[in-house]
Amino acid sequence: MTYHDEDDDLNTKSLETGEPSVSHASTTGSSSFGRSDTRRVTRSKYIVAAVIFVAAILVGSLTFVFARNGEEDDFENQFSEYAVEIVNIILQEANSALAAGNSLSVSITSFALASFAAWPQVTVPDFELRGYHNNILSKALQVSLVPLVRADEKEEWEIYAQQNEEWIDEGLAVAKERQLTENTQEKDEPIEDFVWRFADGDSGTSVVQNGEGFSLDGVKYFAPLWQQSPAPHDTQIVNYDILSHPVLQRLFHAMQTTGQPVFSEAVDLSFITKGAIEDNFEHPHTYVIYPVFGSFTKDGQSHTYHDVVASLIIVLPFDELLLNMIPEGVNGIDVVMDNTCGQHFTYSINGPAASFLGYGDHHDPDYDYMGLAVEFGDHSRFAHTEESCDYTIHVYPTSIFEEEYLSSKPVVYTIVVVSVFVCTAFVFLLYDYLVLLRQRKVVEAARRTNKIVTALFPSNVRDRILKEADEQIQVQMNKKSFGFGAKAQLKDFVQDDNVLENGNSAFDSKPIADLFPDATVMFADIVGFTAWSSVREPTQVFSLLETVYHAFDEIARSRRVFKVETVGDCYVAVAGLPEARKDHAVVMARFARDCLHRMNDLTKKLELTLGPDTGDLSMRIGLHSGPVTAGVLRGDKSRFQLFGDTVNTASKIESSGSRNRIHLSTETASLLDAAGKGHWLRKREDVIRTKVKGDMQTYWLEVKAPSIAPTGSSASDGQSEESMSPTEAKKMEQEKAAKKEEKAKSKADMDEDKLRRLVDWNSDVLARLLRQIVAHRNAIKKLRGTVSSSTPAKLEIKSGGTVIDEVKEIIELPEYDPLAAQYQEDPQSIDLGEAAQKQLRDYVMLVATFYRDNPFHNFEHASHVTMSVVKLLSRIIAPDWNERLFHEMYDAWRNGRSEKDPSEFWYNGEIGFFDFYIIPLAKKLKECGVFGVSSDEYLNYAQKNRAEWEAQGHQVVEKLVEKYTAEYANHQVRLDDIQDADHVPLRSRMFRSDTLSDDEGFLAEVEKQIDDEDGELSEKSQEDLVARASSRLTRGASKEKL
Repeated sequence: MTYHDEDDDLNTKSLETGEPSVSHASTTGSSSFGRSDTRRVTRSKYIVAAVIFVAAILVGSLTFVFARNGEEDDFENQFSEYAVEIVNIILQEANSALAAGNSLSVSITSFALASFAAWPQVTVPDFELRGYHNNILSKALQVSLVPLVRADEKEEWEIYAQQNEEWIDEGLAVAKERQLTENTQEKDEPIEDFVWRFADGDSGTSVVQNGEGFSLDGVKYFAPLWQQSPAPHDTQIVNYDILSHPVLQRLFHAMQTTGQPVFSEAVDLSFITKGAIEDNFEHPHTYVIYPVFGSFTKDGQSHTYHDVVASLIIVLPFDELLLNMIPEGVNGIDVVMDNTCGQHFTYSINGPAASFLGYGDHHDPDYDYMGLAVEFGDHSRFAHTEESCDYTIHVYPTSIFEEEYLSSKPVVYTIVVVSVFVCTAFVFLLYDYLVLLRQRKVVEAARRTNKIVTALFPSNVRDRILKEADEQIQVQMNKKSFGFGAKAQLKDFVQDDNVLENGNSAFDSKPIADLFPDATVMFADIVGFTAWSSVREPTQVFSLLETVYHAFDEIARSRRVFKVETVGDCYVAVAGLPEARKDHAVVMARFARDCLHRMNDLTKKLELTLGPDTGDLSMRIGLHSGPVTAGVLRGDKSRFQLFGDTVNTASKIESSGSRNRIHLSTETASLLDAAGKGHWLRKREDVIRTKVKGDMQTYWLEVKAPSIAPTGSSASDGQSEESMSPTEAKKMEQEKAAKKEEKAKSKADMDEDKLRRLVDWNSDVLARLLRQIVAHRNAIKKLRGTVSSSTPAKLEIKSGGTVIDEVKEIIELPEYDPLAAQYQEDPQSIDLGEAAQKQLRDYVMLVATFYRDNPFHNFEHASHVTMSVVKLLSRIIAPDWNERLFHEMYDAWRNGRSEKDPSEFWYNGEIGFFDFYIIPLAKKLKECGVFGVSSDEYLNYAQKNRAEWEAQGHQVVEKLVEKYTAEYANHQVRLDDIQDADHVPLRSRMFRSDTLSDDEGFLAEVEKQIDDEDGELSEKSQEDLVARASSRLTRGASKEKL
């Protein structure tokens, strides 16, 4: 049973013709197989895409996790090493301080025993040096000796102290001599002659300590502060009873009870040290009280509180203990100190420096799991009581320290890995698309071919034709497999003889470059500049650029925007570097707005001097925000430059913008919106397409306040014209007519303004030419009565003709007169007067009214022609300019002012000028068809002139050299040879070399000039002129003979 498909053309055809449907079954089977194969292929494509997608996510995630974990491990390991090093150093410093204090205590006991001194009347010699070394070892600020005085010995002690206060002078002298301290002051006054205390706690005036003293085991004691190192220049603190202070009394009791050193809480007892040194006591300081015993114990015995005869007070600043913990460059480690007295304070260690963060625990709790704690000092070396404080050190990392080890590499690695999968998927899709496109073409061609073959041939013939075609294709494929296949092509492709040679870098130092993650780049281009500049003088082009860019520079300085560079007519600036700022997008938007307005103002003002169309120039500005790499690319002519995708994107945003508009990327628009400037933005209706980023949605910056829509009803409000009442319809028609009239009026105003600017420019051009004429005429008037080769030009006016009759192909210009040039003043200084300028402007306005608005024949086009003519007139040179240039260059070479002989390269230079400039330009003009059939003539002239120069160029160069030798080398006449300055015109004429070439010709010329000026010179003056000329020629001839 045959299956019939309604959509199968072949099947329908066989039924209509009545032919056997042998091929029909096969065709149907093939179609069914093709559809199932297509489904399998489609299914496999989806599977491959899904696998690539899942693999990209999985591999990307694993890459990020492994890379991030590696950095985390490195961060934790490095911190662990530094933390262990820090706590070890702190523990060592603490133990050193305890050992130093104990050593000083032992030395004092030893001295007292050796000298048979009876406590408390003991003065330790060289206490300044002993204390200095103790302070160095323990990093202490000061050490003080405090003897214990019984109440009944108080008066004896006061007498003893007054008699032995010379230790202060000795200590100050030693410190000054050996430069132990920076303080070189001397003792102010003698010490107090009594044991004293503060009238109010630890401040106020000093009063006599008339109390009973501190009771120890039933005995009353005083503890006057005695010797100090550094020695105090302010001696008030001496004989201060430390037992009158509650903190010191508590610490002294704990020390005496235990017989061991004790630590105080972080407390300000700066009155003890201020007489000798100055320090910032707002930072934590601890005071260590050491016992001084009257004797040494025997083995197996220990001291009791009865053995304590004195104490040492050592001031330890924690700032000094935490210095030089870690090397330079390692930053961001917090050290938290707490004690059993309930205090906490935090330090931040950055390299060798330590800064106090304040009281309290200020470490980041996110790093609690990494904290390392250690007790401050060996606990076996000091007492642990409720009256003293034990310290514990905690070390924690910070985010600053972590940032040194966490980088963007995991993200980069992840992006790279995912990009590989994305590229693979893209290549797969592209390949699939190309294959599908090719397959569709092949299937369509096969279908048409099959249809044609089926209609033309029987089925058996058709099958043979198709079989032969398959065999031919197979033969071609076999040929490719023998040396011409993919492997052979790949082998040819990968062969590369170019080998890179490694070499050392030319710069040994680190490059000067930084990454600025937040910046906004602006590209501003002058629209229409290329066409405008092509018809301007170079000075005019630079005058525009300098004026505009100087104004931009001033705005940039006021806005604190960094100007990067100018590339042609493109102005590049950036905000957010070299100084980072959060409002870089807002600042750059305002800067772009100011530049846009300033550009429009300047072009209108410059049109008067730079010609028509200057006012039509405008800016096209693009802004984009993102990370920027900036630095100095070292080498010749180094300068500050920007690199990165942000710069490229900003350039693309600018090039895809519109004139007089500020184009913003989505990133910049987002920053402006986040800064509360969303009302500045207007979304662009279309998207821009880029090769790298694809479609990009962009925004326009509204530099003006948005217009307010009318509140009245209109057709746009949803009400149709049919549903309006006659009154409303009439009102709407009136509004439309008013808008149309306003638009026409605006256009008329613009046209009138443009016409006014063109009239002003043409008037100014003609005024400049008129000033030159007036200046030349004034110079001629000054030369009356002298010999001059120039005569005022005469204006010939013919009647009955047309303008075309006055056209001349060659304009004869008067010969340059150096005499007139000497007397001619600056044309710009000439005042034409208001009447003449008004008349000139009225004349130009009258001419402008005769022009119609026809293409290529209007007043604007005529103004352009005027500009071209003025430019041409300013560039007219002498016909023998090439010869004069050769003579000047040859003279420079002869005099040593030039390195090369022009006669050696002149011939080849002219050949190159034809080959690389004249002939290519003529060919380009011919291809463009700008001048029609005249382009063929220009090309023929260029080729003929080149051939003529190639044949006769060497002879021309030889003649130039001979002429130089004949005229210039043999007639170097100096102007200062003529002593008499009464006849300047004659002297100037005699200076010219061409007049010296022929003696008789020169005399004849002088006589002719005298005849032309008949009536102006007397006969005596004429004879004098002839005599001077003859004498001058005689001297010249004599010089030639020599």
